[in-house]
Amino acid sequence: MEILALSDIHGKYRALEVLLKKLESRLPELVLIAGDITAYSGYGYDKVLNTLGRFKELGCEVIFVPGNVDDKVAIEYAKEVGIKVLHKELTKVGKYYIIGIGGGIGFSFPAQNIFRSLTDNDLEKFVNEVTSRYDLASLESLILVTHTPPYNTKVDIIYEGGHVGSKAIRKFIETYKPILHICGHIHESRGIDKIGNTYIVNPGPLMRGYYSVINIDEYGNVIPRLHSLT
Repeated sequence: MEILALSDIHGKYRALEVLLKKLESRLPELVLIAGDITAYSGYGYDKVLNTLGRFKELGCEVIFVPGNVDDKVAIEYAKEVGIKVLHKELTKVGKYYIIGIGGGIGFSFPAQNIFRSLTDNDLEKFVNEVTSRYDLASLESLILVTHTPPYNTKVDIIYEGGHVGSKAIRKFIETYKPILHICGHIHESRGIDKIGNTYIVNPGPLMRGYYSVINIDEYGNVIPRLHSLT
């Protein structure tokens, strides 16, 4: 399985067009977007989603987990162009089970009618909904996609140096041990880390030309790589 991991596009659809052209000779099987396709002004989601729709037309499975600036309109438009929106839900692609949990700590998440800043307690409620709905302990080949990164990792450090990720998401990883976790939100913390045997990948903001390609081989080995359009 080859996965294209994206996050924080923020309306920069031309970067997505460049990426599509760059990868068109060898497109990934799966595109996972860890939130914030929408520009900060609230617009730009349509052109981004139309471009993501071209990935789907070319045979890629495309899954989008909403970020803190992705509102209801963006989510409904994603569904219209055939992109699966995943929040507090589980889906299966091939032999891989994918869980999505949207929203960003410290910012509003209007897609869920939460017009206030989310706290880690809010994310814990999202996590609890997922864990009460599905028998996750019985699943192998689990992949987690969230907008918010896990706490105390290389991918949740802000410019000032503090860790601002989610303890609830970290606890989920420690408990259910997914093979891979894709996140975003903290633009300055592009990188790869591990919690136990779980690879944590923040591909960096595509709005700045960053993305990741992750290969999972036939033995379940995860091989993540960070890339740039330049």
